[in-house]
Amino acid sequence: MACSGTGLRVWSKRPVPDGRTLLAVLAAAMLVGCSTVAIPGDTASASVVRAVAFDGGDIVYDGSHYHFRAANGIQMLSLWAPPHARPIRGVFISGNPGGIGGDNRRLTRDAGFQAFAARHDFALMGLHSFPGGMVYEEGAQIVLNVMNDFAAMGYHPEIANLPFITFGNSNGGITSYAMVCSVPERAICFTMNVGPRFNPPMPSDGAIKVPGMMVVGPNDPFFRTGVEDTRQLIHAARARGARWAWVAEQGKGHEVGRIFDFNAKFYENCIRMRLPDLDEPGGNPLKGPVRLRDVALESGWLVDDESWESGITTVAPYAEYAGGRATAGWLPDRDAAYLYRGLATYSNPLRVSVRDLAAIANPHASGPLLTEVGGHVVDPGARLIVEAHVDDFPDWTKIEFYNGGAMVGEVARADHAE
Repeated sequence: MACSGTGLRVWSKRPVPDGRTLLAVLAAAMLVGCSTVAIPGDTASASVVRAVAFDGGDIVYDGSHYHFRAANGIQMLSLWAPPHARPIRGVFISGNPGGIGGDNRRLTRDAGFQAFAARHDFALMGLHSFPGGMVYEEGAQIVLNVMNDFAAMGYHPEIANLPFITFGNSNGGITSYAMVCSVPERAICFTMNVGPRFNPPMPSDGAIKVPGMMVVGPNDPFFRTGVEDTRQLIHAARARGARWAWVAEQGKGHEVGRIFDFNAKFYENCIRMRLPDLDEPGGNPLKGPVRLRDVALESGWLVDDESWESGITTVAPYAEYAGGRATAGWLPDRDAAYLYRGLATYSNPLRVSVRDLAAIANPHASGPLLTEVGGHVVDPGARLIVEAHVDDFPDWTKIEFYNGGAMVGEVARADHAE
């Protein structure tokens, strides 16, 4: 279960088959005949297996992480392989902030993100020095070539065929969109945050079939036309049948904001909808490319991007939506629509938290080098108390608590101790 509040995420750890909690890494595996090299500061192992990358650069594997350094000394990336996964089913790819020099490889060592990814047998990838503007023409192919190189080392051959979910902030958001446009057949879904610079200017036909969510900041000093640019892109794409939605988050500048309160459930449900089972045709990456399922437009929910200031944002199942369907935002299910409503509604008087679990500090929550941090990791079955703070909503009569679109409890004013 992923419990989300304002700036707060709680991941449930997944037990490995022997009952221990997954947070450990594998010991370094060694290939006969391969050379090894020490990595300063690496704590996973004292030595690693080394190979030559497709471009003549370096590939290393330390038993838990794969690393790539391009021959030009600029582009780099790291991939964490969940130790229990046989096989790995997919990979979360997070683009780096800041263009050249920006680094998001640390995300692959975040215990919260590892716990979340491992629940789905997914790997984690973080990029370094991949400018978003070059990803569509060049960077996406570099990522695919590196994944082939990792697979060729023999430890996880399925990496060559893994589908992916892309996300990121700022330049990382630009990267997320570009990756999906470049390789839509391998994209399960995507999100992007405060990165409204679109290359290509119009998405490919394949990309519009990939469920996506874009968030921009009305007060973003780096993308002053971001709101209008995103509105135009989404409306043009939705007219072509895009499975996309967007929101200009109230008061947001160039910052992480509350996007990750939406992302976790969105990712989980898109995996469930689109990723075939291992025993289905096209479902096992050890046997070949994974054939993702399409999501029918009519099975989704529509959201009104003109209703954010109405008191409560309008959302409805596709068949019941009363407005213009061609330009309304599209989301895959009730869970995503309800979470969108909470994120998109302006002047929301409620604040939600989990008792005794404070938000994890993030020194890069705003500014040019935006990065994400994972949430708290708790044991399966742990009791959590979710609280709604009503100081700005004195006339309330009943409050309902939802996990996505499923109500998990309610409090009536008559039962509330003042």
